[in-house]
Amino acid sequence: MRYISCFALFALVACGTPPSAGFEEQAYDPAETNSDRSPETEQDRRPNSDPQPEQDPQPEQDPQPEQDPQPEQDPQPEQDPQPEQDPQPEQDPQPEQDPQPEEEGEVVDFGEAGAFTWTETTEQYRASPECEMTYLTFEPQEQVASGTVVFLHGFARGRSQFLDWGRQLASWGYQSVVTDLCHASPSGVDPVAGGEAIVSLLDALGIEESIIVGHSAGSMAALVTGSGSGAVVAVLGLDPVAPQEGDLAPQAQALDGQLAALYGDPGQCNSENSGRAVYDQGRALSLSLPGATHCDFEAPSNAICSLFCGGSGGPEVAVTLKRLVTSYVSWKFGNAGAGAWWTPGAEPFEALEAQGAIRR
Repeated sequence: MRYISCFALFALVACGTPPSAGFEEQAYDPAETNSDRSPETEQDRRPNSDPQPEQDPQPEQDPQPEQDPQPEQDPQPEQDPQPEQDPQPEQDPQPEQDPQPEEEGEVVDFGEAGAFTWTETTEQYRASPECEMTYLTFEPQEQVASGTVVFLHGFARGRSQFLDWGRQLASWGYQSVVTDLCHASPSGVDPVAGGEAIVSLLDALGIEESIIVGHSAGSMAALVTGSGSGAVVAVLGLDPVAPQEGDLAPQAQALDGQLAALYGDPGQCNSENSGRAVYDQGRALSLSLPGATHCDFEAPSNAICSLFCGGSGGPEVAVTLKRLVTSYVSWKFGNAGAGAWWTPGAEPFEALEAQGAIRR
């Protein structure tokens, strides 16, 4: 028994010690496990350390679609007032003012330049072997009438004395031609030949409707052109001077109702208003400008005219001439309102008369 006991003890010591150590570890583990901490601790760590799906508030924090107020803040189409603020075509007064000279009954002051820009071209035309003319065409950016105004200078003068008249009319939308006049020089004056050369020029340029404005001796050539061309609708004489030879009464009579004339003070250079008798043959609508000299009807004039014909009547005369010449062209090209500057009893006419700027 002792042997057995000793053997058993020996066996227990020899065989039981390692399991005892392992058991203690195993016994410690279950103690920890049975304490409700281990399973919860391990399980707690997984769910606690697994808060990522719970912290997955990104879709909840995904307020971007809620902050996506851009379509709501998209007031740009509502703030798109640019087409409403686009008043430029409304402020573009030129096309709206274009028809002013054509609006019936409307009175416009033509004393200054108009709103149109224009181009100028210079060309030459040979009407006959002895008559070659240089002429300038003033083309407005937009024409308010289909006709053309043709300016003729006086004795021993030239186209240079009427360039500003071409510009004045072009600024109001009227195509203008300023040309040399043949047969109006110290070598010889022949208003019939000179006027016929202008008829040839009108045909060459294809002008179908025209107003002829002639100064001094050029006013007599204008009568010849007006009576010899079916394209001429009116003739305006500026301080007309009658020829020393020849009778132009038939030409004036042929233009009955189509004539008008403006006169300066009687003097040497207009032969004491000698052209009045000729224009009266056609019952011309005539007005005198007190204080106006023969040179005032040119634009620009020069020192030669001033030396021989007495200078200028002043800026008031120049403005009155612009009003009357430009309004006459506008009137005869269809703007009835422009005729108020030429019609007794009409307000513009009466105003000029009251100022002493014109006299019947």
